[in-house]
Amino acid sequence: MGCSRFRDAKVLDAYGELGAAPHGYAEHLDGCPECRGEIEEMRELSEGYRLASQERLPGTVRFPRRRDRWIPAAAAAVLIAGLFIALLGGRTPSPKATVPATSAPTQRPADVRPLPSWDADDEAFDQELRDLRRRVQRLEHEVRGRNS
Repeated sequence: MGCSRFRDAKVLDAYGELGAAPHGYAEHLDGCPECRGEIEEMRELSEGYRLASQERLPGTVRFPRRRDRWIPAAAAAVLIAGLFIALLGGRTPSPKATVPATSAPTQRPADVRPLPSWDADDEAFDQELRDLRRRVQRLEHEVRGRNS
C-alpha cells in the first residue's frame, strides 16, 4: 500500500529531481527492497540515456542504395528499339516493277459496243448477258489456241 503512495517520488528521486521528500518516504525506502530496486533500475536507465545523448553522430548518415540492375538494361532496350524504328520505320518499300502505261485508244475497237440502258425489260438484260458470255468463251478459245 505504501509503494503506490510514493510512485511519483520514486521517479523524481531516480532522475535526481526530487526536492523535498514526502513525509515517510525515507522510512519506506529503508524497509522496502522492491522500491529501492526500482529506483536503482531507473537510475541505471537514466545514466544510459545521458551517456547515449552525449555520443556524437556523424554529420550525415548514408543508407545503402538499392541498385536495380534492370534499369540500365531497360534503357538500352528502349534506345535500341528507338534507333531501329528511326532507321527502318520511315522507309517505304521499293516500288515493284510496273508495266509502262500505254496511251488510251482514240477509237473504239470494232467488237466493243455501248451498253444499253438497263432500265429496259429483263429480257434485254438477259440477252446482253448471253452475248457477253459468248464473247468471253470465244476470247478464251483464242487465247488457248495461241498458248498451245
